[in-house]
Amino acid sequence: MTADKASEVNQLLGGAVDYVKKVPLDQTERILRSPDLEIEPFWGRQYNYLTWNTQRPPLDDREIRRALTHSIDRQTIIDTLYGGRAKVSVAAILSSAWAFHDGLEPWAFDRAEAQRLFAAKGFSDGDGDGVLERAGAPFSLELKVNSASPVQLNAATMIQEQLRQVGVELRLRPLEFSTWLEHVTSHDYDVAIGGWSVDTALDVSQAFHSDPAKGDYNFGSYSNPEVDRLIVEANLEVDLEVKRAKLHRLQELLHEDQPYTFLWEIQEVNARNRRVQGSQPNTISSFYNLAEWWVE
Repeated sequence: MTADKASEVNQLLGGAVDYVKKVPLDQTERILRSPDLEIEPFWGRQYNYLTWNTQRPPLDDREIRRALTHSIDRQTIIDTLYGGRAKVSVAAILSSAWAFHDGLEPWAFDRAEAQRLFAAKGFSDGDGDGVLERAGAPFSLELKVNSASPVQLNAATMIQEQLRQVGVELRLRPLEFSTWLEHVTSHDYDVAIGGWSVDTALDVSQAFHSDPAKGDYNFGSYSNPEVDRLIVEANLEVDLEVKRAKLHRLQELLHEDQPYTFLWEIQEVNARNRRVQGSQPNTISSFYNLAEWWVE
């Protein structure tokens, strides 16, 4: 929790302010102990992800990426880290967005299916050391993580153990954020953990378009011509139903290709004094209906 946010929470508890946005989850119980205060949970505009470097074997194979996703128990991670105030993510478009493809389901945590896919791609533990090999090379990856994010560090540690149980060695490399960003933007990584805030335009080109001029944050050098086409067409489309159909197909392709393992969406929490009435925070804004608020 930042010093500014700590000050805001203390002012709310002391009665100096009536409303605080984005209260840290570890402060909510403290707020709820006050009979004068109430919290307002709502689904935010951020998802977290693992990005795979699709130019590095074996991560250039989408079935390997899918097997890695099957190896990760995302529900246990978010239950541990967020206490239920998050949900498993499935797409680059948030589940609260109007164009979310609600026919998609997250790839299940399924170690048996992961091991089947690895074996089909020639991986086995021939020497019995617990690490899969192919053509004599161990299945070993390095995960780069922002050292300033306790949540991402804790998640990375849990993912490391979960992958170990299917025979994949994951070496963690915490980096200061600017160094982390330098590495991922120069495609110098195997796998990295990060998060995106999604704007209301639902333009995902920066993360997934293969043209560097459009996909300037396409960290894993992901390339799918149909995805490129759909991004451009959806961004230009003015008919919302046609746009929805294009974005649905886009989500299907990203789901199949797994350039990211979509980890979780985060539930934000605002807090208010009970005398403030009418507030209805949502994905668009904490203050979208401010004109309807009133104070007892």
